[in-house]
Amino acid sequence: MEFTIELYFVTDYVGYFILGYYLSHYEIQPRMRILAYIGLIVGLVGTYLLTYFYTVKADGSLSQFWYDYFSPNVLLVSIGFFVLFRYNSNTWKLPSLFSEVNKASFGIYIIHFWLLNHYLWRIFPKVNESFNPLIAIPLNILITFILSVMIIAILRRIPIIKKLVP
Repeated sequence: MEFTIELYFVTDYVGYFILGYYLSHYEIQPRMRILAYIGLIVGLVGTYLLTYFYTVKADGSLSQFWYDYFSPNVLLVSIGFFVLFRYNSNTWKLPSLFSEVNKASFGIYIIHFWLLNHYLWRIFPKVNESFNPLIAIPLNILITFILSVMIIAILRRIPIIKKLVP
């Protein structure tokens, strides 16, 4: 009898868990927040430009590396959005919406990966073929985010399951 433990599913995202813990438990100085916001913009623009450049270089075959979770630009966007929501959600006109997204963020984070691997990989090629990357990429992000929020909102309303859903 052989006993093995597959750690890939746990260790693959451990950096994001540690980063999220750090960003949520330690005060981020205003200067560092500005750097995070600049990183957010650089990451978003970089995603568009680098994806476009490498897609053209591959004769029109979509290069998805630049919006995979391990790319440096996605890391910058993740940090920027986290800091943006942490420090600004109470000053915006829709604090309850951001507050609800904030409370459900861990569940959204978990469910989005499941969605991407089980369902959205079928939808994204159709979106990518139908639109310019400048529209397709934000549309893919929006589809993933809205579906993730909806699923978590539904799961949080089911009496027994809501205790298990972050």
